This record gives sequence, structure tokens and C-alpha cells, in this order.
Amino acid sequence: MKKQSLNTVDLFLHESADVMKTLVQRLAAPEHVDRLYESRRSAESYLTNDDPKLRLSAIVVIAHQWALDDALIAACERLLRNDPDPEVRAYAMGYLAYGYYETDDARIGKMAAEIVYENAQPHVLRRAAYAALFNLRQSARNSVPKRNQAIAPGFRFPEDVDWRFVDTFLYGGKRNGIHPKDLNGLLF
Repeated sequence: MKKQSLNTVDLFLHESADVMKTLVQRLAAPEHVDRLYESRRSAESYLTNDDPKLRLSAIVVIAHQWALDDALIAACERLLRNDPDPEVRAYAMGYLAYGYYETDDARIGKMAAEIVYENAQPHVLRRAAYAALFNLRQSARNSVPKRNQAIAPGFRFPEDVDWRFVDTFLYGGKRNGIHPKDLNGLLF
């Protein structure tokens, strides 16, 4: 499920309630599914659960059952910064970017771009952060093919990353120095 879940995270906001409930049923034990859908307050209580699958389920349920609102956006940012599970952090990054869809928000863009560059971060999170940058860009509708390519199974991270695009979130598109893609193995 992990490979499929990350590759389809961008599509989830456009899926039907039935599709989303099926995902949650795959992630959460049956006794938790009803509680997740019981009320927003109940779903929010799972954002701090010890089980990463339940935290991930809570993000999905709240975004689709109620709303991707300021409270969920703040929770996603908190999970992105502090959650120990890379997949929860990746989903939080994706939903956080949707919360700032086409805003070119400098703070969120810088945060995502720094994650893309940070080799110590888990691959799943770096890839989610890269895809998120396309959603933040004001011209996101024009970059949907590139975003879809970035989340496609054949995309090679970091080899296929457009580092100049990432740099636009860090340096406004201007960077003094060498791009990692330009090194072509010169370091090792």
C-alpha cells in the first residue's frame, strides 16, 4: 500500500467519499473506522494516536469528510515538522500544499524546497515535498503534467528533479553555485 498511497496522494482530494473510505478501511482497524467518521472532534483525536496508520487516516478523513481548513492545515504543518513516521509526514506535506494551492506562499514553499534538498530526509518525504511545490505555484494548472510526472512510478528521485524549479522557492530562481544535477557524479 505504501507505494500506491504516495503515488496517488495528489489524486485523493478529487476522489469520491467511497474511494476515500476504502483507503481508510485499508489503513485502520474496523473498530477505528466508525470513530474516525463519527465526528470531526473524534477524527481529530486520532491526529495524536500512537499508530501512524491512524494518524494518516485522520488526515484523510478530516480533509474529505469535513474540510481542508485552517485547523487541518495547522495540524498538517505540525505533523510535517514533528511526526516520526515518514509516510504521515509525506501526506501532511501533500495536504499542507493543497491548503496553500496556487498561493506561491514563500514560507511553505521554502519549507518544501528545503525538504527536497535535505538528503537526510526520507525519500518518500522528499518526493512528496517536490510534488507539493507544483501545487504551491500560481501557475499550478499549467504545471499539472510536471506534477503528475513527479509522482509517477517511473520518476527517479533525485535524478529527474528540476532543481532550478526547486530553487525558485529558495532563491527566487537565482542561485549562485552549482545545481546538484549539474554535478553529474563529480563528487564520487
